[in-house]
Amino acid sequence: NLVDIPIPANDDAIKSIKLIVSKLSTGIQQGQSY
Repeated sequence: NLVDIPIPANDDAIKSIKLIVSKLSTGIQQGQSY
């Protein structure tokens, strides 16, 4: 199984993808600052 936590979203909508990637990116950056 490649997915631990599914993220429900419309992968055809660029706004949806941008929002998810933005949130993931912010979380990664915050995690690296500790």
